[in-house]
Amino acid sequence: MCECKQWVDMTEDERDAEIEKVSALFVGLPAVVGAPLLMGPDYWVEVARHLVETGVRACADPIKHYVPGDSLDKSKAAGEWVYDVDDVPETYEERAKRLAVEQREQFLAAVAAKREAGELPPENATRQQRQAWRVKRAAQAESAAMDQTIAERAATDTLAGSPVERVAKSRSNRRKKKS
Repeated sequence: MCECKQWVDMTEDERDAEIEKVSALFVGLPAVVGAPLLMGPDYWVEVARHLVETGVRACADPIKHYVPGDSLDKSKAAGEWVYDVDDVPETYEERAKRLAVEQREQFLAAVAAKREAGELPPENATRQQRQAWRVKRAAQAESAAMDQTIAERAATDTLAGSPVERVAKSRSNRRKKKS
């Protein structure tokens, strides 16, 4: 557990200093372009106060520090966070690109698996082939649903005398002819 002071043990000055440390973390947030803050400073001070009151403390040594912007130009106004260590962690932009690539690869792998399992039409199928595939899959689904209905009715003795009985008999006859 951290060696930070608890709220009740802090003086008012220590509380204000902790709130100031935490509120400074909201300046120059990742992916914010053209402004150092998304909302006014008073809002972020209140967010920081809430966080400190709920137990958040800035007690670890930071690995980066904030350098304020020196211009009103949108690319420089927000300032930047500069790392103080040689082993720089992955940036937000790098992480976002990596995750996008990983998600795309997972998606393509899932599509390939579904194609291989016959749950999707072939990759280079023409429009007519895709439509024929859909019709075939719909017929398979209807057939499976009818098989389930027949099995359920047979299990509950409600098959006899029902319209489903005729379908069951015709299927039985077709299967006999095939074998």
